[in-house]
Amino acid sequence: LLSKHLRNYQPRPAQLHMARLVQRSIEMRQPAMIEAGTGTGKSFAYAAVCMAMNKKVVIAAPTLALQMQLYKKDIPFLQTIFPGKKVELAMGKTNYVCKAKTEDQQAGAYKLANQEFINWYEQTTTGNLLEFPLQLTTDDQKAVAVDDDCTGKHCSNYGNCFYYDAKARRNEADVVITNHSLV
Repeated sequence: LLSKHLRNYQPRPAQLHMARLVQRSIEMRQPAMIEAGTGTGKSFAYAAVCMAMNKKVVIAAPTLALQMQLYKKDIPFLQTIFPGKKVELAMGKTNYVCKAKTEDQQAGAYKLANQEFINWYEQTTTGNLLEFPLQLTTDDQKAVAVDDDCTGKHCSNYGNCFYYDAKARRNEADVVITNHSLV
């Protein structure tokens, strides 16, 4: 399938071997621990097999860069081969905007005076601060991000909370991409 959809695809024996090990692990319901070097094609070896077998999979990446590569490049490519698969990004709660901390409900205003942030906030559907195109100061990020003081279901914004909406979408996803520390 990869060769039919990926220009300049070259078979990699290690990738095919790994994919077969992943397949056998799933079929036998036994764990597999596989180590493979850079350039093997590990992402496709495990993700394509899981998607082809209609298995839900959680992919934990060691770095944010690899997590974003999986989310923005590798898995979307595999979605063209396996259409209809839902993919979600699992991030820690401090990566999401807290509506209760951002909006002053009584005054009908925003608590942060950063106009670029306000413009983004009014249009974002995810509330994921990593998608904000500019850099917030550490203090500004702390001022608007979900934190350990979150009241969860007791918050007046719970029904449209970015963080809890993302958690709900993850439960329905076929592929969840996260990082090692969150796992």
